[in-house]
Amino acid sequence: MRRPPLGHTIALTSAGVVTTWCAMLSWRGFTDDQGQVLYPLLAIGVVVGGLGVAGRWARFGVLGTLLLQVLGGAMITSYLICGAPVPVGGAWTELRLAFSDAWVGARTYAAPVPSDQADVGPLMLAGGLGCFLVVDLLVGSLRRASLAGLPLLTVFSVPTGLIAEPLSWWVFTLTAVGFVTMLFLQEAQRLAHWGRPLVGSEREVASPSTSSSVLRSAGLIGGTATAFAIMLPAIIPTLDVHLLDVGNGAGGNGEISIKNPMTDLRRDLKRPDDVPLLRVVTDDPDPSYLRISVLTRFSDNEWSSGDRDIPTSNRADGPMPPLVGVSPDVKRSTYTYDVDVLDTFSSTWLPTKAPIDAIDAQGDWRFDPTTTDFIASDDDLDTAGLSYTMDAVDLDLTPRRLEAAPLTSDEVPAAYTQLPSDLPPIVSELARKVTQDATTPFAKAVALQNWFWANFTYSLEQSSPIGNGVDALERFLRPGPQGRIGYCEQFASAMAVMAREIGLPARVAVGFLSPRTVGLHTYEFSSDDLHAWPEIFLQGSGWVKFEPTPDDPRADRPAYTLTAGAPSDPSVSSPSTRDPGAQASSGPSASQTQKPKLDQPTSGADAEADRSRGNTPTLPIGLAALLVLAVGAGLTPRELRRRRRVRRLAGDTLDAWAEVRDTVVDLRISWPVGRSPRQTGAFLGEHLGDPDSTSGTPAHSPTVSAALRRVVDAVERAFFSREGVVDVPGLTDDAALVVRALEAGATPRARRRATWLPASLLRRTPATTEVSTSSSAARAVDRVS
Repeated sequence: MRRPPLGHTIALTSAGVVTTWCAMLSWRGFTDDQGQVLYPLLAIGVVVGGLGVAGRWARFGVLGTLLLQVLGGAMITSYLICGAPVPVGGAWTELRLAFSDAWVGARTYAAPVPSDQADVGPLMLAGGLGCFLVVDLLVGSLRRASLAGLPLLTVFSVPTGLIAEPLSWWVFTLTAVGFVTMLFLQEAQRLAHWGRPLVGSEREVASPSTSSSVLRSAGLIGGTATAFAIMLPAIIPTLDVHLLDVGNGAGGNGEISIKNPMTDLRRDLKRPDDVPLLRVVTDDPDPSYLRISVLTRFSDNEWSSGDRDIPTSNRADGPMPPLVGVSPDVKRSTYTYDVDVLDTFSSTWLPTKAPIDAIDAQGDWRFDPTTTDFIASDDDLDTAGLSYTMDAVDLDLTPRRLEAAPLTSDEVPAAYTQLPSDLPPIVSELARKVTQDATTPFAKAVALQNWFWANFTYSLEQSSPIGNGVDALERFLRPGPQGRIGYCEQFASAMAVMAREIGLPARVAVGFLSPRTVGLHTYEFSSDDLHAWPEIFLQGSGWVKFEPTPDDPRADRPAYTLTAGAPSDPSVSSPSTRDPGAQASSGPSASQTQKPKLDQPTSGADAEADRSRGNTPTLPIGLAALLVLAVGAGLTPRELRRRRRVRRLAGDTLDAWAEVRDTVVDLRISWPVGRSPRQTGAFLGEHLGDPDSTSGTPAHSPTVSAALRRVVDAVERAFFSREGVVDVPGLTDDAALVVRALEAGATPRARRRATWLPASLLRRTPATTEVSTSSSAARAVDRVS
């Protein structure tokens, strides 16, 4: 095999890496923390390109070079995600959870995904790795630079339909220049497509006269093509392409956008500012629970709207059909609503009360007769600036009537009781145990509601994994440090699933909770009012709302649930402390993955498709991990560092002090050089955390501080007393506690680096020889004493 020129190989490979990374700049809108993804993507590209150059220079062949790149790329990607190039043990679990949470976050939030709520970086890094591999294979190994345009086009097409703002013209320009450069470098060795033929040796090809001629031709042709690609969409009115985005972006900083409602709501309600969204004028004394949409399908990953059968005749321009499941003798009152949606609220779903008798809204808004929520039939139609009226119906629901609802009903489809086949057993166990003393559907629903109020904590600051799918549901229901804490999304989702588990038709509603009064009969809903709640069907009363979210200062359990129903089973009750600092209800992220198809019947196969789409994407690094483990089992930095820690903590005072020092070094904290043990102890005290917490912030603990003082005292005696190093009872436990406290006070990223890449292994450890009783320091201290 003829070895390619090294300089040309490096140039062509570098052009491929840089061009691919420039194309990936179009992914900036996927997350609000672009630097946390773009720079790691560049690192992955450098590793893939570097290994490609090495493999081709070493004549590994196309397949050998690709396998080398896959191995190295997988390891650097794994390191960037979980801090371990070879994910084994806990790192493998962390890697899987990172991809699982990223998948849920990508399906839960609309772009840009808020980084403080979901990290979609693992998906982007894995996708970027695949793109770098394909482009380098085509450009570097197969020498088919023209075919590299296909994966680059794929990179550009990924954001289409997912990101509101159009592609930036400068991103397209950089990528186009890079692509032309790749073509030029490839063709420069054999045929000048941009000018006269290139002949002779490689030296002749690279001669100044020839290169300048070719460069001028290449620049002229490539620049002209790029300019036409940017400018033509602005000239031809039939093309809806916006490469040159110099106007106002899609959606300003103060706007709330709900194109795909449940996907967008979680992002919108996490905004730091409370944004006014719509105003209503009504004679209704209680204008709370203004509904946006209804979620009817629960799959492995999320609640969604499912498919809908929406006839074209179901428009928002007059009387509504009779209320489903509501007996004619139920007393009711009707209230008029005049709604003005502000320009800050853009939604393809129309907020309405539920139920309503009539509605009049301009535009082609249509409703599903089974859910009576309204969806725009055209993607260009939204609520921003819209004014409309409706007549809301307030049903007089009494506990006596609700208790009389039968166990079964044929008025709602069976889909409202369907659940995934792999639902965790804990859901069924808890649902049946909580409702075992209830004899009616209403009593069972009230028992579930009261159980959440008695055993769960409401908090907006919960850091448990996001979402409302099967995995998130199981973590939410289990007691523990991160369990049974959440906000309305988890509560509504969990209660609806548990209700279905015991045969009650249930769904999740998403909308606004309660507005603030801004004038006479005038109310204003804002982004802080976004909320989710479950609805359960009770024959004779229709869809009845419940409120399982505890301690929301603006919401309480409905009055008809306070004097009826069985309480939660004491055997499963575990009272918890409420979060006094919890804010008002935060909204849902129960994801609405797609807009209902108009005039199309519900597809029964789609539920199974939803489950099949729930498979967590993972990197193909299992084989690479096995190969590395077969060669270096037991020799990884993590294992070496663990063995050293066990040996030191079982040693004497100076060994324990050395372990404390290396822990500080591993956590990338500068060890104070030249200070006394007592001064060093004071410095370490500023970095101690709570060993029982993983918050990653320093915290004061009297127990840990006392342990640190005992360790420092032992070190001082070892250095300065006549006895030198002596056995100190309990020193091993004290040193181990200090080490754990130092790790607890560090950030999760620092802890991962300390575990997988301990810096102390790369530094020479100071000798910890025993202090002799004849040392000058000991003699000096003895003379003074």
